[in-house]
Amino acid sequence: MTIPLHKVLWSRLLAFRELLSRRNHHKLTDDQLQAIRDILFNPSPNNQESLPEWRSTLFEQYKLFVEMADKISERRHNTNSFFLTGNTLFITIFGALIAFDNSSPGRSGISVTQLRENPALGIIAISVAIAGIMLCAIWWSLIMRYRNLNHQKFTIIHQLENHLPTKPYMAEETVPTGNFKGLTKAEQFTPLVFAILYMVIIGVLIHIYQQSLLLR
Repeated sequence: MTIPLHKVLWSRLLAFRELLSRRNHHKLTDDQLQAIRDILFNPSPNNQESLPEWRSTLFEQYKLFVEMADKISERRHNTNSFFLTGNTLFITIFGALIAFDNSSPGRSGISVTQLRENPALGIIAISVAIAGIMLCAIWWSLIMRYRNLNHQKFTIIHQLENHLPTKPYMAEETVPTGNFKGLTKAEQFTPLVFAILYMVIIGVLIHIYQQSLLLR
């Protein structure tokens, strides 16, 4: 029994999502945090005269890490904008092609009649939709990568804040957010939505293609 292509793609997408979830959801243990502190901090100077300079250098490094974290967030936003725009354009084009029936005067699109005359068109359209699913997978993996980078940067920032007069970022995480689950959850969901739309498009194209074969 042959398994439909869209079901195979769906199972692969779910497996990929589960793999990313297991790999990226982790919490550092006390031993891991201590290992980070041992690497991060050099011994503080015993000389009181050198202590102000040491604290000033620490603060400059803190500002540098905060700036790097902001740049990662900016790159993450630009990446999301790029993939969102590209996938929206792809879906719009596919929707227009499927919706229009070329049997009507003045209209063109993917229809049973056109696929019967040119079967390669359907194969090309399905291949492009599969490429769209692959782009969604790349988008998803980049989201996870940027999430990990931010996690690494803010772990260091939190450790640096333990040696500063205030801990703004650590305090920010304790502020109640209600039912808000964070931007990353929405980011993870968006590529999945587009992947599902591509699968629907593939299913529709396969159905149209099968109808064109029956009419031969």
